[in-house]
Amino acid sequence: ERDKVAQLARMNPLPLPTLALNYTDTDASSPDTLFQFGLAPEDEARSAALSAWSQGYRSMAVVQSQGDWAERSYQAFDQAWQALGGQSLGRVMIDQPSEMAGQIGGLLNIRQSEQRGQRIQRLLGSSVVVQPAPRADLDALFVAITPQQGRQLKPILAFQYAADMPVLATSHVFQPGSEPAGNLDLDGILVAETPWLLNRADALYDPVTRSWPQASGSMGRLFAMGIDAQRVFTLLPQMQQDPNTRVDGATGVLALQPDGRISRLVPWGEIRDGQLSELAPMPLLP
Repeated sequence: ERDKVAQLARMNPLPLPTLALNYTDTDASSPDTLFQFGLAPEDEARSAALSAWSQGYRSMAVVQSQGDWAERSYQAFDQAWQALGGQSLGRVMIDQPSEMAGQIGGLLNIRQSEQRGQRIQRLLGSSVVVQPAPRADLDALFVAITPQQGRQLKPILAFQYAADMPVLATSHVFQPGSEPAGNLDLDGILVAETPWLLNRADALYDPVTRSWPQASGSMGRLFAMGIDAQRVFTLLPQMQQDPNTRVDGATGVLALQPDGRISRLVPWGEIRDGQLSELAPMPLLP
């Protein structure tokens, strides 16, 4: 647990180099002896900022669930986005499903567009057809939401005249192994996902999933973390000596940071016909 990792971090120095499979909530660490690795939502959020920037987006807004993981995702995304020079145009926190459409409409300034259209019709006559449009200064959305909320999002965007709005999401929005027919309303969403589940090209994928079929579903992320923990553990001396060392792992591209944390750059897929398909290779880790 995270609080136990924090206890280890306060034991400076530890008697032996230690790899913890979680992260502390604070910056306190013993970078020479304590190393931290896990599937943090912050990794996906930072990857979203890098991916959005590389695609040419410069202004974004955030839609998130209630809860600790979503708030951590937002904080990490916002920090990375601001560091890149991106502009943040607001966020909404989804609580009640019945309020989601109004919240998204407010974020897109659809009501203001409708009011402008009504004024034009009053001035020029009701025969003039004015179609509302979302705000022109918003390039894309970053979302940290559940699959249920994701299935609402795309239809809401279409209803709010923003069907083509790019959406980048954490892996929480998609349930691996679920029936494609139930995911059709997620089509078009870009999702951060482990290479283990995205391209299934890891040398250990076939033997592991034959022994443990659950490794091909959502539990596969944890199997991938275990595999990468062993790979990182083996390469720790090299990663310490050469900060440019990268591990092309089952959970992403891994690098050792000065504070002893293993950072993770996650590849991206797009949901098409209810299934997640791999996109182009990820940008290099900075």
